[in-house]
Amino acid sequence: MPTWTLHTEFKFDAAHFIEGYDGKCGRMHGHSYKVKVSAKSNKLNPSAYLNSDDMVCDFKELKWAAKDADKGGLD
Repeated sequence: MPTWTLHTEFKFDAAHFIEGYDGKCGRMHGHSYKVKVSAKSNKLNPSAYLNSDDMVCDFKELKWAAKDADKGGLD
């Protein structure tokens, strides 16, 4: 049986500090992150944006992850 795998990745930056901490972590500082997503399927699926069964997963449907990271939704 064939298998298809979709890979995508995105990067984002985040800043934070630890309130009341006496040291470097008590001052605003940032980190860079890279997120990798893989979706695997043994059948191709339809998309809401395409009238044929040609996708493992639609990239439009994965964009929620990048949007949440960009808007500070990682609490």
